Amino acid sequence: MHTQVVDQHGTDLKALKEALCDPSYVNLMFSSNKLTAPQLNCLYNMADVTVLPSSNEGWGLSLTESMMAGTMIAANVTGGMQDQMRFEDENGNWVNFSKDFPSNHRGTIKQCGEWAIPIFPSNISLQGSPATPYIYDDRCSP
Repeated sequence: MHTQVVDQHGTDLKALKEALCDPSYVNLMFSSNKLTAPQLNCLYNMADVTVLPSSNEGWGLSLTESMMAGTMIAANVTGGMQDQMRFEDENGNWVNFSKDFPSNHRGTIKQCGEWAIPIFPSNISLQGSPATPYIYDDRCSP
C-alpha cells in the first residue's frame, strides 16, 4: 500500500496488519515515499484498471491521475468520483448534478464514460464534521 502507515487522522495500518494478517500467506508492504510524476505515470501505465472502493471520499485524486495515464477506473459512485465517470442521460449528454439531483449513488443513471466502471453502493449514510458539514459514506457490496 502506498500511503502513510500511521496518520493522526486515520488508522494505524501497521497495528491493523499485525492484528489481521497472517505473515505466512499475506505479503502486505507499505510505501510512504513520495513518487515523481514520471514514476506515478509508469505505475498507472502498468495497471489495467485503478480500483478505488473508498468510503467518505470527496474526489479521488488517484482516479484523475489514472485517467490522465489512459488507465480505466472502477470506483464508488459518490462525490467527485461520479463526476470523473461522466454519467450520460438518454440523449448522450453529460449529467450536470444539481440541488435537485446531487448524486447518482442510487444508480438512477447507469450509462457513463467508457473509461469507467461504476460501483453502486449497497448502503449509504451521511458523515460530517465542522470542516466538512456532510459527505456521503457509501459502502460497496462485495
